[in-house]
Amino acid sequence: MSQAATVILRETKKYYIIYVEYGLEGEEPSAKIVACLRKDKYSEDTAFRMLERIKAIFKKHFKPQA
Repeated sequence: MSQAATVILRETKKYYIIYVEYGLEGEEPSAKIVACLRKDKYSEDTAFRMLERIKAIFKKHFKPQA
């Protein structure tokens, strides 16, 4: 089995939350919040740029999930 990670952006009323689900393929994934941006301080564009940066970092270490 190999490891896999998925980077996800969620939006709530006040925050943009970026988290990573990771783990061995075929098993229940674990999740960790890696960034939490307040909507009143950061734009949606900033949240997407950060999401892309985090994806690039995790892509080096994990096989992307389909």
